[in-house]
Amino acid sequence: MHRAEDGTLDVIEPEDLDPDELVSFEPVEGVITDLLNSEDIRALGEQVPPGSSAAPIVWEDLWAVPLTAAVRASGGRTISSAGWSGRPS
Repeated sequence: MHRAEDGTLDVIEPEDLDPDELVSFEPVEGVITDLLNSEDIRALGEQVPPGSSAAPIVWEDLWAVPLTAAVRASGGRTISSAGWSGRPS
């Protein structure tokens, strides 16, 4: 995302970028949806100063998947320690 000097926010999707100009990461397998919705993007974009750009990154620690499943299976619940609640702090 890029916020122009006049405050206008322009959001660019990764698939719209030239893959030859990007840093290479392993491709994501499967369908990924609902990681960041339009409200999340808008809220993040409001935090970008005019004349600046930002690239939200979603990171998943796959080692935690079995742990999370075990916690939920035993009736527990997990909370994030990263501080992201869907709204910028």
